[in-house]
Order: sequence, then structure tokens, then C-alpha cells
Amino acid sequence: MQFIIRPYAMYSSRLNKGYTIIDEYAKDEYGRSIAKGLGLKLNYYDDPFAYPAVVTAYEALLAANKEIDFEMILRFSEELSNRCPFICSNIAAVLNSVLVDEFQDTNELQYSILARIYKADKSISLMFVGDVNQAIYGSLGGIAKSKAELDALYETTFEEMSLTGCYRSTNRVVNLYRNFEVCETGVCSVAKIKDAAGTINYCRSTSKENLTVEIAAIIRSELASGTPSEEICVLAPRWQNLLSLSRDLRSQLPNVLFDAPDISPIKYDPLNPLYLVARLLFMPSGENVSLRKRIATEFLSIIRDDLKITVPDGIANYDILSAVNHCRSLDTDGLVCLRAAIERVFALLRIDIGNELSLIHISEPTRPY
Repeated sequence: MQFIIRPYAMYSSRLNKGYTIIDEYAKDEYGRSIAKGLGLKLNYYDDPFAYPAVVTAYEALLAANKEIDFEMILRFSEELSNRCPFICSNIAAVLNSVLVDEFQDTNELQYSILARIYKADKSISLMFVGDVNQAIYGSLGGIAKSKAELDALYETTFEEMSLTGCYRSTNRVVNLYRNFEVCETGVCSVAKIKDAAGTINYCRSTSKENLTVEIAAIIRSELASGTPSEEICVLAPRWQNLLSLSRDLRSQLPNVLFDAPDISPIKYDPLNPLYLVARLLFMPSGENVSLRKRIATEFLSIIRDDLKITVPDGIANYDILSAVNHCRSLDTDGLVCLRAAIERVFALLRIDIGNELSLIHISEPTRPY
């Protein structure tokens, strides 16, 4: 967005007359609505975009609405970088180093865009870090390229290095993991607890109706024995299984601080300006100042450049930070403070959310992640 779409949208016939970015929830609702209109009967887990007719109608609808989704951001970025080589040259001119973390989750479009930028100036230092054995996004297009494939694509020779020490897990866990490695790594535990055996207990007598009560009892027992709450983890095969469970556990354990998938009043969406206001509000004030300034700058860029809403001259990132900071101590209820921060920030910008179509849909209550 920052390096290609925003500054060079004028060179795309699809983007040059404006665009709004929709999130995954809007995409899913569009897809299901289109599928219903086409007479397709889908259950909760069915993907409407598995049907070509839905995809065709969906893309036509977005074009008519001047909307794009997250996947289209990459697609249009790749098209622009391919059709306008000067874009890659301009980007390369301001880069010194590029570090790609979890590279095994990178998709072909991302590899391609970065390759064009790197080949525009090979003095850029380029590093890929990751673990092919942790490639969990293959179904979403993630590809763990080999060194030979990276050498060929980027027209250079990478130096390959490996880390084999695991500081997180015991030897028992690491040895079990090694049975599932796609590529052998020789990993071994170097943790202080590497020789601890640990315990695995199976419970075959609890019915699913009593699952929350049983898990809550285990958590209480562990907390009473001195286990820090941040070292207790509840896992499930699917996110959907955790949503209702996390709500029920918080009811059973009201004094325990949970980091659960549905506790945020605004779902994670870095392109939603309201999410950015929430992030600024709940980040510690006075810490990570440079990051907070970048978030405030990104907030203004989304309002001005993506949503095409006029902002008064002279408004800068520190004005946004000041408005948010003013609302930190208004109430002990975080939601009250968040609402006040959103209202104060948009009053500063002289924007009425209710009168801006591009803001109405992102300010309405959303389903929990």
C-alpha cells in the first residue's frame, strides 16, 4: 500500500478513479450473498469462492463499487510493478536492506514484486528468515522456496545458514516434532528445562457439555500451584471451537486475564482507521514513540489517500497522538475511552462518521474474530 498502491494508483485503470479496501468479513458476506443469488447452498465451512461463477460476479461487484480486497492489493501491486519498471527503481532507491521474516509463508506475487525491486538495485541487502517445516499457509498460497529457487529468481547467490538450538521446548517435545519434519534440521533442545519429562494426561470421562467446567478447574489448579497465567494455553483444532469456549471460561474465571480471540472490541485490521485509533489508545504512552508516530501517520494516510476524505491542512501525526492520549484516563471502562478517542480524533479532523459512506461500514459493530 505505502510503496506501490497509494503513490502509483494513477497508473491503474482499475484504481485511478478511487478505491475502498474491504476486509475479510465484507468479502465473505459478498461471496455468500452472491452464492445465494446463484442458487448455491453453502454450509458454515464452505468457501463460496471455490465456485468460479461466484468469483466472476464478486470481482464485477467490487469493480462497480470501486472496492478492492487484500488479495487484490498484491495483484495490482504486481501488475503495476511489471508494467511500470520505474516504480521498482524508485522504491529501490530508498531501500538499504530488506528482511523477510517467516519467508515460508510468502506467496508468488510477493516473491515476484520483491525480485523486481531487488534487481533494480542489487546493492540492497536481502535476507530471508524462516523454517520450511513451519509452512502452514500452503493452502493460502504460501511457498517455501529453496535456496536454488531464490538464487534463480533474484539472480544472485544467497548464503545459507541454520540455527539448530531450540530454547522453548524439552527434548521430549523436540524429538516428537522431528518425526514430522519436511526437511531434516538436526534441531535439538538447548533450553534450561531440556531434560524435563513433562506430563500428558488424557481425560475420557468429561462430556462436551462439561468441558468448560473441567478446563476452568484445571486452570484454577495450575494458578493455585504457582503457574503464571501467561504460561497456560488452551488449544483447539479450529478457531470456531475457541470462540464460545473463551467466552464461557471468562464467565467461569472472571479474575483471570485472558488473551482470547474474541476479546477485542475491534477486530484486527491494520487498514481500518478505527483499529489504529484503538491500538494507539491501548499502547503504553511514552513507549515505542517512533512506532506510535508511524501508526498515526498511517491513520492519516488511510483517511486521506485510501478513503479520499478531506482532512484540514496542518494536521500531523502528533495531533492524532495528542487527541488519543487525552482520552486515556476518562473512565475505567476501556470501551468508554475508545469511543471518546474515536469521537475526539474525528472531531479534530472535522469528519462526521455518519456522513461518510466509506467510514459507516467499518464503524458498525462487527462479529468477533
